[in-house]
Amino acid sequence: MQFVRALRVHLHEMSSKLASIERQDLTSRNARAPAMRSEAAALRRDINEAQILIDRLQRRFVKGP
Repeated sequence: MQFVRALRVHLHEMSSKLASIERQDLTSRNARAPAMRSEAAALRRDINEAQILIDRLQRRFVKGP
């Protein structure tokens, strides 16, 4: 259960970072925009994967059979 809690904290941190990136103007043509878009895409993938793993852990170990 503590491991799942720790994963959720990390998931929240990643979500906050993604929100921060998305608040910035990713459509601008400055030099950092492509890197920021790439980082946002990577964070979305990581967040999705983390949520899937958390759900699996909960089903298997927290909620029981």
